[in-house]
Amino acid sequence: MIGLLVGIIAGAIQLYMLMQFSAFISKGIMHGKALMFGALQFFMPMIVLLGVAVFRRQDLIWAAIGMSGILLVGAVVKFVIYMRGRKENNE
Repeated sequence: MIGLLVGIIAGAIQLYMLMQFSAFISKGIMHGKALMFGALQFFMPMIVLLGVAVFRRQDLIWAAIGMSGILLVGAVVKFVIYMRGRKENNE
C-alpha cells in the first residue's frame, strides 16, 4: 500500500500544479513560472509511475489509482467550492 500513499501525494501535488497553471493561463500570464507548472504537472505522472515501477513494481496499480483518484476527487471538490462561492455572490 506504499504505492497508494505515493500516488495520493503525487496526485495532490499534480492537482496543485495544474490549478496554478490554470490560474496563470486564465489571467493571460505566460512567463517561466507558468510554463514550469505546466511542464511539471504534465510529466509528473510519468516520473512517479516510472519510479514506482522500478522500486515497487507490485504497488504500481495502487499508485496509479491514488493519483487518478485524488485528481478526480480534488477537481470535483474544487468545482463544488467554486460554484457555491459563485452562487452566494449572486444572491
